[in-house]
Amino acid sequence: AFRTMAAAEVSKQCRDLGRKFFSEGNWEEAIKQYTRAVQHSPSDPTLYTNRALCRQREAGKWSAARADCEKAVDLDSKCVKAYYYLGKADMEHADYGAAIRHYRRALDLSAERPQTKEFHDDIYDALYIAKKYQFLREEEGRIGELEALKERCKRLLEQSSRDVGGEQSPMDVDGATLEHQLSLVESLFFQETQKIRQKEVPDSFCCKISMDIMKDPVVTPGGHSYDRRYLMAHLTKV
Repeated sequence: AFRTMAAAEVSKQCRDLGRKFFSEGNWEEAIKQYTRAVQHSPSDPTLYTNRALCRQREAGKWSAARADCEKAVDLDSKCVKAYYYLGKADMEHADYGAAIRHYRRALDLSAERPQTKEFHDDIYDALYIAKKYQFLREEEGRIGELEALKERCKRLLEQSSRDVGGEQSPMDVDGATLEHQLSLVESLFFQETQKIRQKEVPDSFCCKISMDIMKDPVVTPGGHSYDRRYLMAHLTKV
């Protein structure tokens, strides 16, 4: 029992030092202190998430940070910070699908645990960004498919304009007509590409304060819609 108490006390001292170094921006020393704390309290998931955050702040430590988060999840399957930081690591590697899954898990858990509710808005924002990047990647993929289809159509048109075995193909066209058809193909595919790239969000979906898409919309007695988070923040300043 004495050893357990001594280990817990040493762990607390190291954790406090880790927080101190973290607040000073000294990630390397903070990591050292949290590592010492882990050695004395290896079953405390908070120590792993704290060290993971330090490692995320220090360049090139994303793999180690991920390992800490996964260990924290092993110790506590409902560790909000662990899933949140895993999402950040996923974003760093452009794995948007995994980031969305981790952020959603963190968001669900934050609603269950009042002590982590302060992270709710940050997680929501991170999830929104991950979804946005995933959407943009999918749109770029569609544009790439359109580009490949356009080039194939142009090749087929050019091929149909040539002699086939010394005889004219039924689809043969003169140079001017071919040029017109190729130009038409370019124009049609350009229009479709622009439709993908120039999608606009209706004003009714946007908060009048943040000018961003509303995540938790509320309507005032005057009939105006705002995001609850930004409206409450605005009212506290008035």
